[in-house]
Amino acid sequence: MTYIIGNSSIHINNDIAHDISSIIKAYPDVFKICINSETRRWVLNVKRIVHLFSDVITIYSTLLHKIPHYDDITNMADETKTNLARLEEYFITLFGSSATYRIDGWESLSYEMTVKPAALLIVKACYEAINSASKCFLCVELFFLQFDNLKKLLVPRIMSTVHMVIRLMKKLTFLCELKTIVDTIDGSITLNEECKANLRKVEQVTSGFKRELRTLERISSTLDATLLHYTDALLCKLILKRAFESLELTMIKRRNICYQAAEHVLSIPLSAEQHSMLSIRDVERYLICIMALLFTIVIVALYRFFNIFKR
Repeated sequence: MTYIIGNSSIHINNDIAHDISSIIKAYPDVFKICINSETRRWVLNVKRIVHLFSDVITIYSTLLHKIPHYDDITNMADETKTNLARLEEYFITLFGSSATYRIDGWESLSYEMTVKPAALLIVKACYEAINSASKCFLCVELFFLQFDNLKKLLVPRIMSTVHMVIRLMKKLTFLCELKTIVDTIDGSITLNEECKANLRKVEQVTSGFKRELRTLERISSTLDATLLHYTDALLCKLILKRAFESLELTMIKRRNICYQAAEHVLSIPLSAEQHSMLSIRDVERYLICIMALLFTIVIVALYRFFNIFKR
């Protein structure tokens, strides 16, 4: 990772030149500013991911309420929706509704004492909520795949997306749990071998946050685009049969379109595929009976031939 200070750029490696050493001593806060800044950025992107998954479960929960006689999975979706909604409220209380919210003085806060504990609490809470949501998404997917018309209501690639996010949450948790000396770096720092190793550890945590942030941004951007297309094609054009302003299709706001679409649908009948599957099972039973009958006829014929040759 490269630290930019004015017109200078520094790298933390085994051989820190004298001029680089002077820059580090002159601007020791650069390490804390960078790690706090990257932490804030990935936390806000985790917030965005939670909003997007909440969009998904809102759609699924609303659709399931239109399918009669499947209360178990509907209740599961409702519970998941409530859990994610609580997490959303928690995020909004801390950071507001903006995706670029800034806390005055955030970069100068103690990383180990303030920023890191808060980030660790957030990422662990999100991991638990998203891991629970993944089980609900899987159940919905398995259910919807049984019927032709419900297949079309699935959000594309949602399971692969949620699994990527869960893996990413684990990586962020690991990085957050690493202890650093970032709060104790000052102008009197002595750049001996132990100090260089500690600085490299700070750099590795910061660059790790930056790397996972890029992955988060890519995932959230892809999922947001998927949900935008899903909302426009399925809810707006197919069900409501009218166009909406692009702003109405954005994150969180698209839930209003989902609720409007639900008002236009009394119930969702299940397609004939499940019945056709049952018919196939009936055919299989008939085939088994026929094969058993043929087998019996063959045995009887062989028995008669045996008796003929025995005579």
